[in-house]
Amino acid sequence: MKQTSGITRMLAFFISVVMIVSLMPLDIIAETIDTEDPGIIDFVTPREEETGSEEIPDSGDYTPSDEDVGAAEQSEGSDKATDAAAEEVAEATESSDAVSSEENTASESSDNSEVPASSENTDLPAADDSTGDTSANEDVSSDEPAEGAEADAVVTDNITLYSSYSNVTLKGELPVDGSVTAEKHIDAASVEKNFIKGLKNLFGIRSSDPAGADLASYDITIYDGNNTLWQPEEGKKVEVTIYDESFESVPFVNVYHEGENGRELVAEDIRPENGSVTFKASHFSVYVVVESTVPRLTVTFKNGDSEIESMIIKESDTAEEVDQIIWDPGAGTVPNGQVFKGWTTEQNYTVATPLLTIAQVRADAIERAADLNGSNSTVTYYAAIFKQFNMTYKDGSGIIVGSDVAIVPNRDTTASYTVNQG
Repeated sequence: MKQTSGITRMLAFFISVVMIVSLMPLDIIAETIDTEDPGIIDFVTPREEETGSEEIPDSGDYTPSDEDVGAAEQSEGSDKATDAAAEEVAEATESSDAVSSEENTASESSDNSEVPASSENTDLPAADDSTGDTSANEDVSSDEPAEGAEADAVVTDNITLYSSYSNVTLKGELPVDGSVTAEKHIDAASVEKNFIKGLKNLFGIRSSDPAGADLASYDITIYDGNNTLWQPEEGKKVEVTIYDESFESVPFVNVYHEGENGRELVAEDIRPENGSVTFKASHFSVYVVVESTVPRLTVTFKNGDSEIESMIIKESDTAEEVDQIIWDPGAGTVPNGQVFKGWTTEQNYTVATPLLTIAQVRADAIERAADLNGSNSTVTYYAAIFKQFNMTYKDGSGIIVGSDVAIVPNRDTTASYTVNQG
């Protein structure tokens, strides 16, 4: 009995194990087997997650249980619900795409109707799609220049521009970041004119042309910061300095502007300084520098060997014009104890030398200019400065009995004096 009872218990235990295993889901069995021995996983078919159904072994003796039938029905219902939900999402997506496509078409139609075909207007803001009101484009305004348009040139004072070879310099109210070009012209007529004048000078023949020979001609052009041709405003002038080696050999020049009506005089009686001529100009194109052949008298004032000032007059200048041209320059620096007495043409003046006032200097200069005879000339007036000594005479008791003033040219270091007290 005892042996039968033991066998019965073992059989019951084995049946229990089989039943428990048969009731376990296949994926748990797969995981259990995989955990215990991964090599057996190839013989186990896991349940498909996408459909939620199990693969049933192909066996004609297999009869599904009620639980399997319920699970299959539940899985099939879930699949149908999932498919229906997917169809609804697809339909909603297609509807949304259709609405978006219609909105885009409407927006493109609105843009095409409001924006001109010109590519320059592509930066205009688009119309409000939410309202469909495209009139907003009409109110768009800005103080900034339109794209592609050049801003006005910035012009300011105290600007200096140099040509490429620095032979022309401009100063004054000019464009910021501007530039200047100066092209030297060689005119055949000017060459011929200069050649004839040279021959006349060679043979001592006085030229009847008061303008003299052309020395240099420059076509001056100004560009602003946008590289656009630029001219000064009406009434504004720019200081122009031109350097040319031909200016170094002549005493005076005139400057002409080549205009539509021929040459127009801009400046005359200019004395070149180190080969440079400076004048004012209000319009820029071609300027011609011409040697001036009009005879002139250069009036120079000196204090000893130091030049004080220099003026120039012509034979044709009137007395009123000379009064304006020759002004009183003063004697310069006069040391303490010395005195300025007047002007003289004698550098080694003495106490007895006649002295001139400034009015007498003007009159003397006019007379000299009248005798130029077609040639330039110069005259120098020296400031007559004397050392001054005050003499006092006293008797034996120290009482002052007389006085006198003695003067000596300031360049002298010694002088004689005669007492004159009878």
